[in-house]
Amino acid sequence: MKKSNDSTLSKVGGLTATVLFVFFSSFLLAQPPQVWSSPNNDQNQRTLLGTDLSFGYFWGLDVNMAIQDDIMFIVGGKVAWVINNSVAIGGGGYGFFSEYTNNGFGQDFYFYGGYGGIYIEPILGPNFPVHLSFPTLLGGGSLELENEPFFYDVELFIVAEPGMSLEFNVSRGIRFGFNIKHRFTSRIDADALDEKLLHGWSGGLTMKFGSF
Repeated sequence: MKKSNDSTLSKVGGLTATVLFVFFSSFLLAQPPQVWSSPNNDQNQRTLLGTDLSFGYFWGLDVNMAIQDDIMFIVGGKVAWVINNSVAIGGGGYGFFSEYTNNGFGQDFYFYGGYGGIYIEPILGPNFPVHLSFPTLLGGGSLELENEPFFYDVELFIVAEPGMSLEFNVSRGIRFGFNIKHRFTSRIDADALDEKLLHGWSGGLTMKFGSF
């Protein structure tokens, strides 16, 4: 059991390093080229945040679906601060529910829960009407399993969920997109469930409203 947890945490750690690399790279790539002239000339000095910063915000809604043992619905949202229209940083949270058939127990179980955490989203080509973004959520959550009146259990887990979204600028304050994500979680330690039950792909729709 410990080996399984260590392996999952190692994967989450590696994924976190990748996300941070993409995050800082997006800052550099988003800046217009500037010429170095003199170490004492502050206006020509290139920085990670650029010389002219712009800030915005958005709140968004996601409706996703995953195929586990059965169809799992995932609904939630996020609120983020947008820097230079190229990187969003904020928080997000999602709820999920589904049904699970355990052939060993010979019973159907219902499970539901939620997860949330830090939300980071590098955005490529945000000024184009159609562009890509790479949302990632890092955090934790809980899962509740029940088969009333015989069984009830609660499990906590760590989650990392990277994804990619194809977005459309509907107007200056509205964006619509299609997303695909892959969810990684720590081990679910419940006898009635597969320990990797929440691992897997999901896809769906996203809407954003704000000032980009």
